[in-house]
Amino acid sequence: ERDLRRKIVDVATELGSRTGEAGLTMRALAGRLGISATALYQHFDSKAAILAEIRIDAAGRLLASCREAFAQPDARTFVRALCAHYVSFARSEPFLYGVLTTRPAHDALGPEQLQRYSQLAGDFQHALWDRFPAVTDTGERVALLMDLYCQLHGLVALVLTGTIGAQHPLVPIPEPEAFVGQYLDRVTDSVLARSTG
Repeated sequence: ERDLRRKIVDVATELGSRTGEAGLTMRALAGRLGISATALYQHFDSKAAILAEIRIDAAGRLLASCREAFAQPDARTFVRALCAHYVSFARSEPFLYGVLTTRPAHDALGPEQLQRYSQLAGDFQHALWDRFPAVTDTGERVALLMDLYCQLHGLVALVLTGTIGAQHPLVPIPEPEAFVGQYLDRVTDSVLARSTG
């Protein structure tokens, strides 16, 4: 049972990565697994339930991709590496990134899933606050975390849609990769100014 549930989530992730969320249907998934739709519904009652499991996986993969940043020796290198790994994950796994970020965190998560999701988010936050012990106020922590997320998510949205580039009619950017690097440097400066000041 557990192995089949894991296989369903893995195949759903593969299918979604190839076809997008619209192509991830219960019928298509059952066909890829070689089982009937009825058998699939015995393990997951809906596409939303499968997407909830994929969301947990995506959060774990994002955290794993950021772990290298946690080993950086100083705050500046840590924040810059964290930003770079976040953007890299979104670029390399756009389907997973979309599942993770385009719906409320609690949407369709059961109690056990919500606990796993909260644990992953807590691990990330602990790593961040360990680097910035001077930020102790809960409100300031939330504001800093949301500022960082909004800056990175906004950049990722522009990168994934191809909006950043030389062909843009209003704001052409001839060297998109240089722009992304410079933007991440500015995000790093912003985080450091707020967290060490």
